[in-house]
Amino acid sequence: MLCNVGGIIQVINYYLTISIIFIMKKVLLFGAVGVFSASIAMAQNKSTVEQAGNNAVIVDQHGVNTSKVKQTSVDGDAANTANVFQIGGGNRSTINTKGDGNSVDVNQMGLNDEDPNTDLGHGNRTNVFQKGDGNSAIVDTDGDLNKATIRQKKDNNTAIIDQGVGWAESNVATIRQIGVNGGAGNDALVEQRYDSNEADVYQKGQGNDAKVLQNTQANSPVIGSYAELSQEGVNNIGVIDQDGAENETLSFTRGDDNMLNIIQEGDGNYSYVEQEGNGNDVLITQTGNNNQGDYYQFGNGAEATLTQTGDDNQSDIWQEDSDVASVSQDGDDYVYGDQIGIGSGNVVNIYQGSGAQETVFYQEGEGNELNINQFGGDGNYVDAEQVGSGSVANIIQEGEWNSSYSVQNVGANNLEVTQMGSSNYSNVTQSGANSAVVTQNSSAILP
Repeated sequence: MLCNVGGIIQVINYYLTISIIFIMKKVLLFGAVGVFSASIAMAQNKSTVEQAGNNAVIVDQHGVNTSKVKQTSVDGDAANTANVFQIGGGNRSTINTKGDGNSVDVNQMGLNDEDPNTDLGHGNRTNVFQKGDGNSAIVDTDGDLNKATIRQKKDNNTAIIDQGVGWAESNVATIRQIGVNGGAGNDALVEQRYDSNEADVYQKGQGNDAKVLQNTQANSPVIGSYAELSQEGVNNIGVIDQDGAENETLSFTRGDDNMLNIIQEGDGNYSYVEQEGNGNDVLITQTGNNNQGDYYQFGNGAEATLTQTGDDNQSDIWQEDSDVASVSQDGDDYVYGDQIGIGSGNVVNIYQGSGAQETVFYQEGEGNELNINQFGGDGNYVDAEQVGSGSVANIIQEGEWNSSYSVQNVGANNLEVTQMGSSNYSNVTQSGANSAVVTQNSSAILP
């Protein structure tokens, strides 16, 4: 009987011990949860991750930030990866990927990329949406209130947005790319420095390459620049480089193997380029303030080079099929053009020095050549029209108040007009296979 009582006491002690241990463990578990909750409340970071299939995510947050990652693997043959690093306050990152082998890297920071104690970015927004295979997106943001958006469809596209340096603020960058299933993909880079720049890049096709570089100078209280670069087709290359404030570039290319390079240095410069066809090239360089350059190329194999130095220059040229245009201006000049050529195309070379010069030209046919030089002075004016094929016109004016009107109609005409000095006037009209030489000389001397 005593033995039975002793056995009952041992069983009771055993269950009491288990209960005490359970109670202790429960307290410790709640304590751990309490510490975790306190950590969340203190940092106020929020991260949401939703994955299906073969995916990997790393999220590192410091401050008051929000991150959302959603990745869906389709075939599962290659993993999707997402890396998010946020430091500062009010940064937001959204990643949505569907496909296989896609990668996303988002870096939202503050003053620099080295000292985590001083990297305090605030109010930056990043949105990345990818659908397809083998796409890559990288966003690196330094500063405050910057916004980056990347949208990519189909396969093997690469997009990079690099925003800010120092206290960079209020930059906006958007990259949209639509590739081809199993194709070579497209590449796009937007690099923005300092404040208030905006860039929009759109590419559709494969093998296209786009770069937009914007710099408004160091922390100046100015309005940034705007760039829009659109390319549709195969193997097109477009580069826009803006250095200054309130510059604007709009560029639209449709076709294959076209090239575009626009450089703006200064303030208030404007460029508009529209290309449709194959193998067209455009190079625009504007150095100074308030310059405007417009190029329209429709056809194949056209080449355009525009260099504007100084202030308040303007150039508008329209070309078709194998035309070649070269324009160089130095302050307060104006050029208007038109070239319509088939086969060998037309060629125009225009150089205007400084001071209120103006050129209006029109060429139609093929194999026409027009050379216009105006060196300095005020009130110079040229209006040259060539219709037909194989005509050549060379016009040189220097001095003040020069004027020249030249019309050559059917074709194979040759014209030489040279005016030096001031208050000169020339008017020539030729119909076909004619030759004219006009020389008027005053006290001025050609260089």
